[in-house]
Amino acid sequence: MHREPEERLGSGLLAAVGCFFLFSSVDALAKWLGATYAVSQLIFFRALFGFIPVAVVAWRAGGVVTLHTQRPWLHVLRGVFILGALSFYFLGLKYLQLAEAMAIAFTAPLFMTALAGPVLGEQVGVRRWSAVLTGFAGVLIMVRPDPEALQLEALYILASAFCFAMTSLITRIMTRSEQQAGIMFYSTLGLFIPSALALPFSWTAPDPVSLALFFAMGILGGLGLMLLTTAYRNAPVSVIAPFEYSALIWAVLFGWIGWRQLPDPAIWYGAAVVAGAGLYIVRREARLKRESAQAARG
Repeated sequence: MHREPEERLGSGLLAAVGCFFLFSSVDALAKWLGATYAVSQLIFFRALFGFIPVAVVAWRAGGVVTLHTQRPWLHVLRGVFILGALSFYFLGLKYLQLAEAMAIAFTAPLFMTALAGPVLGEQVGVRRWSAVLTGFAGVLIMVRPDPEALQLEALYILASAFCFAMTSLITRIMTRSEQQAGIMFYSTLGLFIPSALALPFSWTAPDPVSLALFFAMGILGGLGLMLLTTAYRNAPVSVIAPFEYSALIWAVLFGWIGWRQLPDPAIWYGAAVVAGAGLYIVRREARLKRESAQAARG
């Protein structure tokens, strides 16, 4: 009688591990291709080939009817933030190691907590604010605000994390009325249109190997989104969240394989602080939801 929840939890955790591996693979491909091609071109091919997994999701969900939307302007706003998140992140990857970029990107949950009040009207207590401030202290450890060591390029990743946090908060609102296939489709369209318009100003003809890597980047990114949805459908956020930090392990591995790079010790120390703060926030939100549900029942 108890096997089904356990099997669902297991499939959710397996999907989470797979999804963060795929996202890290996309980051590695973007860094490799970013040495030759403009950010707009990276985003264009990421979106172009990303339509393939989106089409599969839409077909399985019922076809074109699932693309109907009641919130078109929210899709536009979300598209702007997704474009900003990818643009800043790919730009930062040109200058930072994979592990450095990934560790700084972990600040997205901190931004989400800080913005939950003004965007969603949620109350953020002293403990969660303390966790947010602690997490940003971890960022300072990583970027080393010393004039001789300061990495201004890290600001690109912080800007990306902010945009990603806004994307996630808007998604919370949209899931009340929109279907997954529609959200994925309009997100991809929001990347495709502006990057296509920018192509004449930044086009570099890709060779066959690069084209294959672009294809892989789009497919893996789309599959990663599908696995992420599966993970959250089968396991609680508080259980999935710790596995997000496995992406740092993949980033270190890919960084060593592709560029023989290992992160500075400061990255590990700062990442530990940021991860600890993020996990505290997730755990506390999960506990507050449980307490709220229990109070509602009785």
